[in-house]
Amino acid sequence: MRPQAPMFKCNTCNLTFREPLDLEKHQQLHLDRRVYKCCICQDTFSDLYNFRCHLRIHDKIATYTCDMCPFMVFGERKQYISHLEDHELAKDSYIPGHTLRLPCFVCKKDFPDRASLRKHQNYYHSEKCL
Repeated sequence: MRPQAPMFKCNTCNLTFREPLDLEKHQQLHLDRRVYKCCICQDTFSDLYNFRCHLRIHDKIATYTCDMCPFMVFGERKQYISHLEDHELAKDSYIPGHTLRLPCFVCKKDFPDRASLRKHQNYYHSEKCL
């Protein structure tokens, strides 16, 4: 069993992180620094990932959009349904208006998708997740 790492807590929303850099990245969401600007519709974004997702709207790739996540769009129904299932998994930790993250129920570290979460659990908590 690996030793428990110290947790770093966000003073704004009380989410905890195992790595200080993860906390720092998360705290940027609370600052609302909109540095990415869409040259088509002039909308602005503080996060590169959300900006790139937004650009897909203009490419007409996206036929499904998530009402709960800002600028999350999907080209296939299967991806959209999988994303909605992720919302169900993260319902206790999801912050409206932020990118969806899936928490590990053992150590509380969060991940962008189920595949990353499963990989983490298999590596770090395999005996606890069975």
